[in-house]
Amino acid sequence: MLADQVTPVGLYLKVREHFEHSVLLESNDFRSAENCYSMIGVEPIAGFKVQDGILTQFEPGELGVGKTLSSFQQVPTLFNDFIGKFNYGSLPDELPISPGFFGHSSFDSIPYFEQITFDPNKRTF
Repeated sequence: MLADQVTPVGLYLKVREHFEHSVLLESNDFRSAENCYSMIGVEPIAGFKVQDGILTQFEPGELGVGKTLSSFQQVPTLFNDFIGKFNYGSLPDELPISPGFFGHSSFDSIPYFEQITFDPNKRTF
């Protein structure tokens, strides 16, 4: 089978039809093809979401409950606390990745972690 017939993006497009919260994570190094990996995540075990001033997080065995934030400046601390709840264990040495937290954030998360504000009049939906 030719390698170009199965690509990470092609697999992800098939997987996302069956798993609502799937995500494609890719690492790349433009200088070299070595150590470039693609990971497809399905069925997240935990989640952390801030939208319209409401924090919703869920962990294994729990339903997410919304909490109104008094300040967006709380988000980095709350996120760090959330990540700290997990024990990553260890993986076999032959795997190309180390244990840790895998996830993604959206463009809209930038103002929560950086001293940047966007002009709401320039936003298009």
